[in-house]
Amino acid sequence: MQEFVVIGCGYVGARLVRRLPAAAVAVTASAGSAERLRASGIRAVACDLDRLPAGAQLPIETRGRVLVYLAPPPGDGPTDARLRRCLAALPAPPSRLSLPSPPSSRTAPPPPTAPRRRALRRARPRRASRRSGGCA
Repeated sequence: MQEFVVIGCGYVGARLVRRLPAAAVAVTASAGSAERLRASGIRAVACDLDRLPAGAQLPIETRGRVLVYLAPPPGDGPTDARLRRCLAALPAPPSRLSLPSPPSSRTAPPPPTAPRRRALRRARPRRASRRSGGCA
């Protein structure tokens, strides 16, 4: 039977870990969340990836397990330091790594500014006209 480690057990992670086999382990940032998961029969560990000391290891076994990373990216910059700390803290490589995109990271890009809209308009191909013989 395949064993799973789910890191980031908010709403989606908690629903996922409840559907996985009993060998699944949930990793959540707060002790309160871990306690609620344990109360519902799920093996859970509290580990705040933002406060993980350099060189520390996650207190779970990862060798041969499927690691599902659902922790949302921090909102401070283009890189995900939380994911980097997590990967550096793995005690052993997992058999698989799943990084689904969390809903909180799916934001629409901002609308283009006026100068950008003008540049986009200029770059669009023009429709062919009858007078030009069908060439744009």
